[in-house]
Amino acid sequence: MGRAKSKALTSKKFAAIFVEIQEDIHESLANTLKTGGLELIGVVSSIEEMAAISIRDDARLMIIIDSSEKAATTVERIEIAKELHPDSRIAVLVGEVHLCRLGPLFQAGAHACLDREANPKTIRKSLELMMQG
Repeated sequence: MGRAKSKALTSKKFAAIFVEIQEDIHESLANTLKTGGLELIGVVSSIEEMAAISIRDDARLMIIIDSSEKAATTVERIEIAKELHPDSRIAVLVGEVHLCRLGPLFQAGAHACLDREANPKTIRKSLELMMQG
């Protein structure tokens, strides 16, 4: 049963946009998405650049934001992403996880916070579950 469900998740059309992802994890994360059948449609160096990316009508959008900056900056990026693409699902890559720092990210509209050091299979599964809702 678990395999069938996972196969169904990866057969759906998901598109991803990376926002300010650090170079050291960019390629690994892109390969993780590709392995999971998720299409990377854009990489932007600032959240404002997302408005220029076109998204297919049949794709659900996943936005992956790096939280390597201050928490307030990450919250602002999440809020702008929600304004630009209100139906998107937002994942935030976090380093050191302090519960008091995660609350504002979820309050701003994040759907998941992922440890940037997690193995690719864990990240892929977490993103699939996030996209499922």
